[in-house]
Amino acid sequence: MFSDETTISRVGSFGKKFYFSNQENKRLKPHQVKETKQSGCGKIMVWGCMTYFGVGDACYISNRINAEADIDVLNDYVLASRDWYAMDPETFIFPQDNASVHTARIVQTF
Repeated sequence: MFSDETTISRVGSFGKKFYFSNQENKRLKPHQVKETKQSGCGKIMVWGCMTYFGVGDACYISNRINAEADIDVLNDYVLASRDWYAMDPETFIFPQDNASVHTARIVQTF
């Protein structure tokens, strides 16, 4: 089973934008200025997984992911998806990307 989380923005992109400017001209041009919106504008974080047998569960993560939230995801969604596809717990493999939240002691113990 493979999984990942991503942040989805209702307005705009989180990617970087670069502009070339001539050193002689110090004034900003309209295309170099991006308006911003206050109060977050609807960002959400979602987590999902897929297996050889098909897609697994997905979930909305309401706050920043931490070790306790990661255990909740593992317990509520990873194990549920594994059981849905009747995958053998003895041969089940769930890799992680060595992010600090995944390598926390309580997560590793779980």
